[in-house]
Amino acid sequence: MALKRVICAGFAAAVSVVLAGCPSSGVPRLGDPLVLAVGDTTTIPDLNLWLRFRQVAFDSRCPSQSLSCPSLGDAAVVIEIVPFLGESSIDTLHTTLDPQSATVGLVEVRLARLDPYPVTAGSIPTRDYRATLITQEVPTN
Repeated sequence: MALKRVICAGFAAAVSVVLAGCPSSGVPRLGDPLVLAVGDTTTIPDLNLWLRFRQVAFDSRCPSQSLSCPSLGDAAVVIEIVPFLGESSIDTLHTTLDPQSATVGLVEVRLARLDPYPVTAGSIPTRDYRATLITQEVPTN
């Protein structure tokens, strides 16, 4: 009996560790905003898709406290899109310029935003970046 309790307690601990890494809102679905830090991955079972935010390629967005920018600037992120069946792709998505989305099969992945937005001139530490991605079905003709 004591061994059974130990095994059950060990199993419960293992399950809680696995669940601790899951988003509190549950499994990501089509259309859900996906907020990823650099290096993070997520799986979208409904779409048979896996995503990774690989890196921030560059960030030249005009700081919000600057009065001397001729344009809004742009930032670009590199994402990896891996369908469970099919070829993976590595795409660069932009905040202002094109492309802002990438299509794999019948799914489009769009960069909705990149946080934090620069407040003053200077670099943002890589660990602070968060990309918000949105998935949607590509209409078929």
